[in-house]
Amino acid sequence: MTVDEVRFRVLGPLEVEIGRQPVALTGRQRGLLAALLLSPNQVVSVACCADRLWGERAPSTAPARVRALVTELRRALHIEGRRLIVTRSPGYSILLQDDELDVVEFACLLDEAGRSAQRKRFSQAIDQYDGALALWRGDPFVDLEAMEVGVEARRLGEARALAIVSRAECHLSSGRAAEAIEDLMAFTAEQPLREPPRGQLMRALGHSGRRSEALEVYEDYRIVLQEELGVEPSDELRRLRLSMIEGGGVPTGGVSTVPVAIGPRRPVGPRQLPPRTPRFTGRREELRRLDEMHADREPTVLLVGGAGVGKTSLALHWADRVAARFPDGQFYLNMRGFDRSEPMPVTEALPILLQGLGWSARDVPVDPGAQVALYRSLLSSRRTLLVFDNVADVRQVRELLPGGSHCMSVVTSRDRLEGLVALDGARRLTLNVFDGEEALGLLRRGLGENRTQREPEAAAELVELCDRLPLALSIATAWIADQEHRTIGQYIARLTRQGRLAQLKVEGDEYAAVRAALDLSYEALPVTAQRAFRLLGVVPHAGVSARAAAAQIDSAPDTADDLLSAIARVHLMSESGVQRYSWHDLVKEYAAERAAVEDPPEQREAAVRRLLAHYFLSVIDLVDVCGYQPPSMPYDVDEVPCAGPSVFDGPEEGLAWFDAEWKNILLAITYAAEHGPPGYAPLIVDALQDLLQHHRPYTEWLRISATAMAAAQRQSDMAGQAAMHLSQGLALLRMADLEASLAQNKAGLELSRRVGWRAGEANALQGCGVALKQLGEAEQALLMYRQAQEINHDLRLLRGEARCLSECLDSWPVDAFSTIGGRGQPNG
Repeated sequence: MTVDEVRFRVLGPLEVEIGRQPVALTGRQRGLLAALLLSPNQVVSVACCADRLWGERAPSTAPARVRALVTELRRALHIEGRRLIVTRSPGYSILLQDDELDVVEFACLLDEAGRSAQRKRFSQAIDQYDGALALWRGDPFVDLEAMEVGVEARRLGEARALAIVSRAECHLSSGRAAEAIEDLMAFTAEQPLREPPRGQLMRALGHSGRRSEALEVYEDYRIVLQEELGVEPSDELRRLRLSMIEGGGVPTGGVSTVPVAIGPRRPVGPRQLPPRTPRFTGRREELRRLDEMHADREPTVLLVGGAGVGKTSLALHWADRVAARFPDGQFYLNMRGFDRSEPMPVTEALPILLQGLGWSARDVPVDPGAQVALYRSLLSSRRTLLVFDNVADVRQVRELLPGGSHCMSVVTSRDRLEGLVALDGARRLTLNVFDGEEALGLLRRGLGENRTQREPEAAAELVELCDRLPLALSIATAWIADQEHRTIGQYIARLTRQGRLAQLKVEGDEYAAVRAALDLSYEALPVTAQRAFRLLGVVPHAGVSARAAAAQIDSAPDTADDLLSAIARVHLMSESGVQRYSWHDLVKEYAAERAAVEDPPEQREAAVRRLLAHYFLSVIDLVDVCGYQPPSMPYDVDEVPCAGPSVFDGPEEGLAWFDAEWKNILLAITYAAEHGPPGYAPLIVDALQDLLQHHRPYTEWLRISATAMAAAQRQSDMAGQAAMHLSQGLALLRMADLEASLAQNKAGLELSRRVGWRAGEANALQGCGVALKQLGEAEQALLMYRQAQEINHDLRLLRGEARCLSECLDSWPVDAFSTIGGRGQPNG
């Protein structure tokens, strides 16, 4: 075919000519043709055609309408229709020669002009630039709506801008400055923020003897920059202005060198990267590390992390930044690993990649092994970037990794993909949630600086409510930004009132939600790990140890560690130490929701009892190895579940466990106080008494005993109330609040006698004695000590009896010895 026979023009409103005669098309036919011309000689799937035609408003019948439009378009193109538009699974391709599409001719002319300019054939270059710019009739691909169209339109617009600047440079370099002035004036008015044409216009005016106008161009540009961007012109442009003011010669060299025009569209490799998010922010350290890995020529980089942390956004942002370093193409494949659709197998991915490399579908080998060999052969000498997004496991991507040393693969996944690290030498970069400043930066990008500054405290609160999770913050920002009258405070109220997981979603898009993202990670777990994940969400944790988890889920510690590792592998948790794991608040809330739906109440309660028993029995063992006072509250060993308590070899190991688990013990006591089962909160606090006395602040001791006291009162547990009065009495004594200590011990004494708890009665009497003694009531104190001593003796509590005698000996040695002498030596 010759140029006169078939011609497609997209640099402006779409036009088609066959045999120099225009072809009339309907609006939808024009749209479909533009959708195919956006990727000439490449397969465009039916789904992609629909997206390019209708964007987010695609009807449910879109695939059928696309097929019908293809039939119509072939018919409209007459005899050429079937030659030009061919069916290629999973869609269609338009097959063109270079001279049949104006954008290819445009690119070829720019390439020729760039080479002419480099050889200093300026007149020839100017003619070629003129020819290329004459093809430009307006904005390209105006018949389409998809986001990727904007990317291609901007690419072509940038090529046009480079052509105008390059042509002006050729005019200046060949001494034809006057010819450049009119074009440059029009172009700087059209794009006022571009600096190179401003510098060229100043030079052209200077060479034409119009220096005052050249200085006005500089001043106008400086004002525009200040008003629009708050910056000054570059040092180079300021030097050009100074040279003109001082009366020096106008330099012949430009503010920028002659740019090399883009090459023809068809011969270049695939450009499959989706558009990057315009609100990308933060991740400076991760971007730096990616640049470092590329500089180190790492062939495979893994971006792993939990749902919603922004793995895909980071991968695409970085890939877009470095695309020029991979001139032979950039591939993108959504592997559908964590998706409602089936994961993409290697047998589906390889033909897509081979067709992207220019291999026709009919020539792709049938044998998978031959496909891999061909694929790696084609990439062996190419500089290509491949982004494999949303990978489920190692098997899905291992055979897709190219063998060429010039290629780089970026793999994103919620799984840690340890096999690729261990066996394939991949480098792993783990993404976590944003830090506070990055999270606020995302709010500012989405809402604007002014709206964020109007509510600084609310903005900081929203960041924490969203767990600094990029997905959650993006959803929140979208809701607030949708209407000018909406405020951050209003959204916080919705989250607080209706629940975070219920609100962190985009209306009308069931998959754009934090809960939906977590669903996919949860569903990827084995059934046993799913159960463990749910039960661990029943009681709040500040990090989970394998031994505590084993008690809660009723398994051996090693089994629990394996299950926690499986949960961490898909980043629902993260490993924070030896057999210790942590998770974010939104994930905890999600686990609790799943447990409430999937686990019967009796199973959830049993898990709680096992965890509380684990902490209680572990504290008893710690108290024993430290030589502290054992718990005085009575409890039935048979009623405490066998919960695999931690057993310690000595005080140092035990106290290290106590420090590591203290927050969890507090949370467990608080949960038991608020939700039950009854009795556990005061029981654990009573067991902790000596540990609290020696290793925690007294204020913390008072606070936790008050929590257990309130629970015992609600549950009518008089023994628990008595124990907490005694606990508070001892804490207040240590704080030297003697009157308050005496009052608490008296209250504990009364309750202990009412329930017949004689050990508690002895402790209360001794506590009263100590307070009375320090208040100067010696006789009353001695009476209290003697009563306590008798009870301890009757109960054979030698430690308690010894303490009473010690107090007596300290102040009343005669009375103490007469008491011992009257009774004889203590038994045992």
